[in-house]
Amino acid sequence: MAAILFLVCAGVGAFAGWTTAPELTQRGAALYARVQWQELADPFARNLESAEARSRVSVRDAILAEDSPATRSFNSLFWRMGFFAVLTGLAIGVPLYRWRRREWLKEGERAGRDRTVRGSERVSAEALAKLVPPSRGPRPVTIGGVPVPVAEEARHFLFAGATGTGKTTAIFAMLDRVEARGEHAFVHDVDGGYVARYYRPERGDIILNPHDARCAAWNPFDDIGSPSDADRLASFIVAKPRGGQSGDDVWYDQARIVAAVVIRRLWEQGRGTVPELARALGDMTADELTELAKGTEAARVFQKDADKATGSVLFCLSGAAKVMKLLRGQGGDGPTIGFDRFYQGLPEIDGAKPWIFLASRKRNIDAARPLLGCWLDCAVAAILDRPTRGAPRAWLVLDELPALPRAGGLLTLLPEGRKYGAACVIAFQAIGQLRETYGQHAAGTIVGQAGTQLVMRLGDPESASWASQLLGRSEVEEHRASASLDSDELSDRGSLSTMRQMKPVVLDSEIGDLSPLTGFLRLSGLPIARVTIPRGHMDRADIAEATMPVAPVPSLPESRDEAVRGDRKDGPGHDRTAGGAL
Repeated sequence: MAAILFLVCAGVGAFAGWTTAPELTQRGAALYARVQWQELADPFARNLESAEARSRVSVRDAILAEDSPATRSFNSLFWRMGFFAVLTGLAIGVPLYRWRRREWLKEGERAGRDRTVRGSERVSAEALAKLVPPSRGPRPVTIGGVPVPVAEEARHFLFAGATGTGKTTAIFAMLDRVEARGEHAFVHDVDGGYVARYYRPERGDIILNPHDARCAAWNPFDDIGSPSDADRLASFIVAKPRGGQSGDDVWYDQARIVAAVVIRRLWEQGRGTVPELARALGDMTADELTELAKGTEAARVFQKDADKATGSVLFCLSGAAKVMKLLRGQGGDGPTIGFDRFYQGLPEIDGAKPWIFLASRKRNIDAARPLLGCWLDCAVAAILDRPTRGAPRAWLVLDELPALPRAGGLLTLLPEGRKYGAACVIAFQAIGQLRETYGQHAAGTIVGQAGTQLVMRLGDPESASWASQLLGRSEVEEHRASASLDSDELSDRGSLSTMRQMKPVVLDSEIGDLSPLTGFLRLSGLPIARVTIPRGHMDRADIAEATMPVAPVPSLPESRDEAVRGDRKDGPGHDRTAGGAL
């Protein structure tokens, strides 16, 4: 094929050499060629004795003479055409052959490449970014350089990756865009990194950390809108020991019933203050609780013949009283929060919306966990209580979600939050952690509601296998080449066959071998791409202290009259001098 292309191009060059030669040279060369042909075609003309024959021979000799004009014209045109032929063959024929050879190789590679018939495909990050449809409105958040359509934000995000893989860096990149857009974010901060980078008290930001001096005051009764809310609060302040089922679970369940009744009674009687609740849970005698629970579902716990049950329930309530001690006695001029009031008032705030940081210190996480879970559930309930129209975007960034207690409201927010303007970011290190906290089926619900998924390196085989299944499988048409040797004809023969089979788009071994700051990104309805998270967002300077130790908590008031009652005021982040504080 190379020789054919060279000869074709050489012929074109020779023709170009002929057509561009002077007309006199063309005529002389043509005369020389014609006479030379006659000489070859009639070799016996020189043997004739006639005068006419001798005349023709002498004319031929004159034309074919070495120094004749015709001979010189022919030689000149011959070398000219040869030069043009060689030049064209080398300048055009060789590159043309090399280009065609590359095309043949590409065609062969495409013919031998596996073809995805159905299911997900893998593309480059650049190709995926081009496939993302343009978004109207604010600039979209990006993950590894790939923009996420604004309309897809409310379908939620899932980041899975072992420690040190870059999940937090990816979240930083998203929060930078959220902050630039002036939107609200509720951020779970496990180490103070988010507070240090984003906390702005002048914006009205709120810190919820019982062991931080900047923590906002919160009165649980401000977030009770109906008697059923008391059951939700009681399920968090009466926390069961971690580690699964135990023989004492029944007593914790009964203690939650009693705590819910106490909360409802205080709320109905207008005695809804943190000190009053702490005194009721920690200091009330069995007789006082019996009187308070009379006529309710908790009355059986305090029957005269149920001393053992009463003692067990009182023991469990002591843990709830300990939780309340983290709230009581810190009224004053600091920031306050009521979740319903906060989220109902967000649309009225002009400019940048305030953020809420759900934070804790690692050394105090066990003591703070019930409150953290309660605050998260209250925030979720408040978001779901907003109007479905006109609600501004509310981001819930739950980094290390399994570190928080199980929030049942989250299972409602994920499928329904789109109507209320909620966009959730769920991040965890291993699927086993999520299943331990939420259970097998609920964990599947959480994962299934995430429309945008980023899978980074997962160290344990269970998580890597789960992530491979999460990214999906596809039906692939495979091409297989075979060769055989014919011993009789001493020749080999080849063939190409195809077969279809289901294959994972990303192998679990690929997930386990990912380097830091890289991962597989899947957007809803688009192919999967391997992306790299830029490190630039890690260089953002801190603007606040990660934590500020809290002063010792004042003791509980001795009398009910000394309890500071919370007055309700409208507007997110409005200061309140009475009521429970953190």
